[in-house]
Amino acid sequence: MLGFHWFPLWPPSTNAIWRHGRKVYLTTEAKRFRQQVEHETQWARAMKEMPNVAFSGKLQVSLEFYPPNRRRRDLDNLLKSVLDAMTHAGVWLDDSQIKNLCVEMKEPDTEKKGKFHICIEELEDAA
Repeated sequence: MLGFHWFPLWPPSTNAIWRHGRKVYLTTEAKRFRQQVEHETQWARAMKEMPNVAFSGKLQVSLEFYPPNRRRRDLDNLLKSVLDAMTHAGVWLDDSQIKNLCVEMKEPDTEKKGKFHICIEELEDAA
């Protein structure tokens, strides 16, 4: 099974998704990003780019990030919000299923909005 889709969204940094007060909570920015990922996932499913059910096996995931500008960024700070949003959107059951992860920072998005591309492949279990 294979899934792929362009997400015309720029993820919030790990530093911007959680806040601590009396308890730990998601920021408004993180909630909005999750909703956008969920909406885009529904679109990808309608376009047959993603399966209609969550991936349930071991996964290989490739992510390409196209930032909105040339500002310096830590690539690893983008992963948590994307992987958690994909889990929340029901793309897979849990991000612990990912056994192989390839991540690239590409040249900035020409539209200056930022976007990312994901390709998900279910790995076959070796018998």
